[in-house]
Amino acid sequence: MSVYKFRLLFDEVEDFVRDYEILSNQTFEDFHNIIIKTINGLNNLELASFYTTDRKWEKTQEITLIDMSDNEAPEENRPLIMSNAILSNFIDDPHQRMIYE
Repeated sequence: MSVYKFRLLFDEVEDFVRDYEILSNQTFEDFHNIIIKTINGLNNLELASFYTTDRKWEKTQEITLIDMSDNEAPEENRPLIMSNAILSNFIDDPHQRMIYE
């Protein structure tokens, strides 16, 4: 089993850097919970999303904390949910970029 290493930067706070290690078979929800526990001022009552991005930081795919879509929407139009999204299914490049909001 692989371990992924991520570096979290925050543009609005100078010198803010957090490094995380997480197993490849864990979910984005696991990663979200680790971030919430390790950064003062964040709480688990707020909505959050991860976005995969290209090399220019353009968002390519959203992975949300909860499904807020219309239950009648076709399956292919529903967002990906963190609890169902395994990290290794979205990491195809050792320099994969993501945005966490």
